[in-house]
Amino acid sequence: MNMKNVIVLLFVGLLTTSFAQDSEDKDTKLKVFFSFDGKRSFLKNDIRYFGFDFGIKAKCKYKFGFGYSWLRGTYNTDAFPVSTSMYPDAQADTRTDAKFYSILFEPIAFRHKKINISIPIHLGVTDLISEYRTGALSHTEYHNSTPIFGDISANFDFRVLGFMKLGFSLGYRYVGTDLEVASEALNTPLLGLNVKFGGMCK
Repeated sequence: MNMKNVIVLLFVGLLTTSFAQDSEDKDTKLKVFFSFDGKRSFLKNDIRYFGFDFGIKAKCKYKFGFGYSWLRGTYNTDAFPVSTSMYPDAQADTRTDAKFYSILFEPIAFRHKKINISIPIHLGVTDLISEYRTGALSHTEYHNSTPIFGDISANFDFRVLGFMKLGFSLGYRYVGTDLEVASEALNTPLLGLNVKFGGMCK
């Protein structure tokens, strides 16, 4: 079973548990949330992400769920990290792609009817692939690994409609890889914009 299937099954389990608890005890106040976001490095303009988070919000104190994000395109560099003796057909540039699967924990630090401030923390694994160029349009994979990653940010949500919010975030992402090209590219501060579905905490 791959990681995507595991996340879907866990999400279904969360939904089932939250709705069951809510029907038994209204004081639990467990609610489902969903959000889309786009992030980019303000130090490296070619590092950009899309992603989404989903899970449950408990008593307007914290959120718990799952996240998935991916590089919007590949990171290209002329830094040559592979040995020409091992890869004699390699040319002097490489590219890296990455997808991120995480568990999300997000304490809500400040609540107001028009603004919420929270501290989302993602911990998970990266599906990391790097390739070297062998021709004008051809590449060969030389690295495939699943290093751990984590990011933390300060997030500011603003009310748009009763069920929709716009958010702004500033944070940092770290990927625990010894692959120099990927480490240099992916370990960076990030700016983010997101759209969230779910009511404001007041």
